[in-house]
Amino acid sequence: MPIPEFFMGLGVRASPYEINMEKHEVQKQYFRSWVSYSIPMKPRDPISYADTVDSISYYIGYFDRGGRLIRFIKYIRQEQDADIINFSDRINGDRATYYEALRIENEKYRIGSRIDFERTEGLDAYFKIYSQNNTKGRHPYLVVTHTEFDDKYEYWPNGKLKTRTIVKSDGSRRQTFYNEQGQETATTTQP
Repeated sequence: MPIPEFFMGLGVRASPYEINMEKHEVQKQYFRSWVSYSIPMKPRDPISYADTVDSISYYIGYFDRGGRLIRFIKYIRQEQDADIINFSDRINGDRATYYEALRIENEKYRIGSRIDFERTEGLDAYFKIYSQNNTKGRHPYLVVTHTEFDDKYEYWPNGKLKTRTIVKSDGSRRQTFYNEQGQETATTTQP
């Protein structure tokens, strides 16, 4: 079920579909990358959210109680120059600092309260100021996080893959169906 537009400005990350948490006992894990092009994907290098602090991209895997991957999402962070008046009076310290990005309208934000990096988890945007030791200087940047792809898997009772549904950042959707032996039987694509 998509997240209503009203919630978008409240720091709720939009997703093409949600996992039914009551149906699955889901375990969430962050990853640096994945290996091979086999399906389902194979996440690699488990990390904590705090380990993503300097990452442009990262992944989240959701696993069912049997340890099977049921969802795999790639997130991309993009930094944009932030033209904020009187922002410099908020700058102090010798490491990066983070602030809430409060949505005013569409793609416009205003600065909110200072937050720890861990509180940026799940936000679609936040402000970041690099430390004075960084080559980017102490200029404010708006960091926007978006979903590059969202891959969902369903399994037959025997553990074989039943369906794979991938939604890409452009909104295109591809669904692949498999028989009970795990062999591909059909694929549908929506632009």
